[in-house]
Amino acid sequence: MIEQILQADRLLQVDQVEQAQQLYQHVVELDPGNAIATVGLAQCALATGDDRGAHELAARALQIDPENDMARRMEARLAEILATRGELVDRPVSVATPSSRAMRAIVTEPTPVTTEVVASGHATEPSPTLTTGVPVTTSEARQPSVTEAVPPLVSNARKSLLDRLMGR
Repeated sequence: MIEQILQADRLLQVDQVEQAQQLYQHVVELDPGNAIATVGLAQCALATGDDRGAHELAARALQIDPENDMARRMEARLAEILATRGELVDRPVSVATPSSRAMRAIVTEPTPVTTEVVASGHATEPSPTLTTGVPVTTSEARQPSVTEAVPPLVSNARKSLLDRLMGR
């Protein structure tokens, strides 16, 4: 059964939703208590635009396994989306009762942004990264404060490449 779930996951990643749905459905028929396959069916429903069906499947997966983080996240997000649309949402009982462990965080704290000074005396561009080493966009980067010295970019851009390399 694990092989079928893995195959269905791969198919879903390459937008082969119908084939993935068939494999997940087959696993659920063999093992109705398989929360992972039920979440897979919810992902297939979401991929086809059936938000209501995806929410119901995520809620069913939560009834099977209240500790399944993927089902908890999916159910919570879909409940929020459906409620925003003004649709009535039946939340599972397991959502109302605190679980034995908290949901794992999926965000990381960014590392401090540093500025290096090169031989020319000018500061280089900061290179912010997340703790995972993934570069972040400039909107997430720390903006320099007014008190920090920022070299003039216009005068440096007018210099020749040789002058800039030589630090003149």
